[in-house]
Amino acid sequence: SRRVDRQLRGRAGRQGDPGASRFFVSVDDEMFRLFGGDRIKKLMSTLRVGDDLPLEAKTVTEALAACQRKVEERNSDIRSATLEYDAVVDAQRRQVYGWRDRLLDAADDDLDCLLKQWTAAVAAAVVASVRNDDDGDAAMLRSRLGQVFVGQRALTDAALDDLLKAPAFLGDADDDDESPEAVDQTLCLFGISVDDALERIAQLRPADQPTRLFSALALRRLDSLWAAHLSNLAELRDAIQFRAYGGVQPIEAFQLDAFKLYTKLRSKLKADTVYSFFRLLIPPADE
Repeated sequence: SRRVDRQLRGRAGRQGDPGASRFFVSVDDEMFRLFGGDRIKKLMSTLRVGDDLPLEAKTVTEALAACQRKVEERNSDIRSATLEYDAVVDAQRRQVYGWRDRLLDAADDDLDCLLKQWTAAVAAAVVASVRNDDDGDAAMLRSRLGQVFVGQRALTDAALDDLLKAPAFLGDADDDDESPEAVDQTLCLFGISVDDALERIAQLRPADQPTRLFSALALRRLDSLWAAHLSNLAELRDAIQFRAYGGVQPIEAFQLDAFKLYTKLRSKLKADTVYSFFRLLIPPADE
């Protein structure tokens, strides 16, 4: 860059002695080749200038300066794009770190409330998955709920049919700010009692606090999913530039796809954590 050239000149002449500086650059240099220096090479070929004879002319100096300006503009665009991509990742990182802080610092009552919210969201997601299945029916819903929510009250066929026919309810929006009353109402529809589950886990594992077990499960799964998510974002960023050939702004496509990956991360964290938590209701093997 021209900045580095000026810096080199300044370092060379800083002692105060009179003198001059000269820069040497080949027309076969990658910068010339990529940013319009071919005409200088063609000129040397036309004039049959030997490789050992330096070409000193104002035209060469101007061509070099033009190439350097193009390189600097390109590097500036790359830095700007990097900041835009990093802003997307940083926003998601702040959200994920906020989850970790909540799981680490929350009191038992807050963890109890969070567990109920996640349980309601997972139950609603199970219903949504059955609704979207062409073969979805009450039997499939009963099977999937039973796989996730171990030891909970089995619903009648009529109740399951009502769930499948009901409009969207709590959990479909994937919101953690619903009121406790709304969460309890949703859990009641599914016949799920988180309080009973906590009591039974406390009896099966008296040495552990049930809500802290939930927190540990969530943190462990979050760390694993976040590491995989960062890897997916890196791969997405490497491939997103090809969207430009389709007339799509790469950064806009990256923001959209990154948000979809983030949404999947959030849903999978809840589903995996709730699944593992209710597995704690299964008595240890030595019992």
